Amino acid sequence: MKTRHFTMTERNVFLFLIVCLLLAPSLACNLDAAGPTPTSTPVPPTPTPTSVPPTPTPALVPGIDEPIIVEDINGWDETFTPICGGASGVSQAAVYNRLAISPLIMIASGDENALNLSSELPGSWGSTKIELTELVVCIELEEEILLQTCEYDVGSDVERYQQNYNVSVYQALTGEVLDEGIFSGAFPRKCREQEPIELERLDGGIDFDPIILWLCQFVDPTCPPREPNGNYIVNDGDTCESIAADFGVSLESIIQINNLSAACELLVGTELVIP
Repeated sequence: MKTRHFTMTERNVFLFLIVCLLLAPSLACNLDAAGPTPTSTPVPPTPTPTSVPPTPTPALVPGIDEPIIVEDINGWDETFTPICGGASGVSQAAVYNRLAISPLIMIASGDENALNLSSELPGSWGSTKIELTELVVCIELEEEILLQTCEYDVGSDVERYQQNYNVSVYQALTGEVLDEGIFSGAFPRKCREQEPIELERLDGGIDFDPIILWLCQFVDPTCPPREPNGNYIVNDGDTCESIAADFGVSLESIIQINNLSAACELLVGTELVIP
């Protein structure tokens, strides 16, 4: 029998393995001498998704970006309606201050349901709260003037009316009247060749321009004092109402300053003083 002899290389490898077994199992042994050992490809760690920071909410700039909260005007106008009927003022209202713009509420009274007309005022005049209101303007129908009756073969005749209105200014807090005057309303549109059968009348309604011009002296301290407009020569077709509307004054003021009758009858060529 032949005996197998280990070569020097095999002997060295054998001894190296015995040493590795005798040492601690946790000791890593370098097996390069025994040839390369395949190793697994390391898997890169999964990156943790980066959280997206929340978009910051821009700060509101007071007076510019800040929303304006306005108290609903519908409903609280009823608080001031009794003033138009002669009642005392409203204790929650503001003191009338002639040195600044005086917020007001304008009410059409005299009917079963009063109507808030503050939307017709310049933007800076209208009040938004009871406690800010300094003035109450009451508009009441004074008289109706029949201007024309339009006759039609079919349907009802149509009557054209112009209204005159009494306008009074009160202090909201005390109910004290500051002034009052008569203003002519707007002229209704002309009759058409054909009108709806159910139509019976055309109304001009309120002419707000002369009223607002007159109110300025009570509301805005920057308004110049009203100076007399001078004299005016009555022309054919003029009425006291039309002259008052043209000059932005009350009908009553023309009657008073010129010592005219309540009917305000004019003669062509008469010279009127316009307040």
